[in-house]
Amino acid sequence: MTSSIKTLPDRFPIEAQRAFEKIRHRNDFSEVSIVILAAVHDFLPTPPSGVKRYTKYTELADHHRFIEDLSFDSLAIAELVFFLEDFLSVSVRNADLLGISTIGELKSFISGRLQS
Repeated sequence: MTSSIKTLPDRFPIEAQRAFEKIRHRNDFSEVSIVILAAVHDFLPTPPSGVKRYTKYTELADHHRFIEDLSFDSLAIAELVFFLEDFLSVSVRNADLLGISTIGELKSFISGRLQS
């Protein structure tokens, strides 16, 4: 794997840091979902008043929708995807993004790209 990202920022949880090391040094993608969840959490926008605020990445689930449940807008989604592209050396086309509306769909898409 050739990633332009050498380390995850310190603000990422230790579990994501460990998963990153497995990916980077051993090409072991078994825990990539932890890194994806931590990245989604890191890029979460501040929710509007009255919308649940997720304080830990472990509170996020596959069924959560980026726009409707997590208050992402197109810019926040693009920033998240750019980060994951750099981190995991995968390519995500704009057309691919149109089919991704939940965390589970993003995880499945990224996992599929890593396996091919």
